[in-house]
Amino acid sequence: MGLWLGATAALRFTRPLTMLAVAALCAGGCGLGAIGLWVRFMRRLPHFLSHLMAPRAPEDPGAVAAAD
Repeated sequence: MGLWLGATAALRFTRPLTMLAVAALCAGGCGLGAIGLWVRFMRRLPHFLSHLMAPRAPEDPGAVAAAD
């Protein structure tokens, strides 16, 4: 989506390097924005995907040795 928006905005320029720079900046900005929103979302709702995570190992080293 970001690259498409960048390419659309870049059509207003005449120099090819400027067009590439505008497209790359728009794509990078949208990508970083998406990652930022995802991190913010996951900090507010950490249990949203917790059922897909592997269970944690026990904290007690003795319990791990006894299980072997």
